Amino acid sequence: VAVQFIDDFDTCTAKIVAAAADGQCVAWVRNSVDDAVKAYRKLSDLFSEPEDALLFHSRFILDDRKAIEQRVLHIFGKERTGEIRRGKVLIATQVFQESLDADCYLPVSDICPIDDLIQRAGRLHRHTRNENGAYEQKITDCRPAPQILIHAPEWDENPSTDWLSRNFRNTGFVYRSPGRLWLGMRVLRKLGAIRMPGEARQLIESVYGEDAYNEIPEKLIRAENE
Repeated sequence: VAVQFIDDFDTCTAKIVAAAADGQCVAWVRNSVDDAVKAYRKLSDLFSEPEDALLFHSRFILDDRKAIEQRVLHIFGKERTGEIRRGKVLIATQVFQESLDADCYLPVSDICPIDDLIQRAGRLHRHTRNENGAYEQKITDCRPAPQILIHAPEWDENPSTDWLSRNFRNTGFVYRSPGRLWLGMRVLRKLGAIRMPGEARQLIESVYGEDAYNEIPEKLIRAENE
């Protein structure tokens, strides 16, 4: 899965709108409910058909959440046809990566720990589909080569203490180690892709291995210690 980093919110939403206009179905996993709501409101305003954007997070009451979950599966589920999925965009939190047997044409993710990111990438081309976008067993997927877009801070070899919190404040509250996120971003920039299972060990140990702590930039160490 090829990796592309995007550090600007508006650029990220523009790429999602363009992908939807091209007939793709897109899922953007955000790290907090507030960030998911912000993206949903922005994208709803950009679509000519606002119902093409869906919002799914854990703060809905249970009855509403179950109804939304069924709608998500109706569009992004295994047996859905290409026509149903065409041009749909889901903005979700971690509930999408953890509990649903669904897939998408293009996944977008806020920066997150490398193991979570691998899990989110698993929603890309999860089920093999033919040229019409319908699920079909024992075929080669007919979609173009897979790619994941990662919404992340601008890369900095020598980051300041607010490298993450400057524009990703809520992500900093959810994932409290900017140093580990920086390490994950560094290894993905080096490799250019998530290749499973061949490079799984390199991806994980670059962030969590015995020597990884010593690779965290000095100005991000305090947050790691805390």
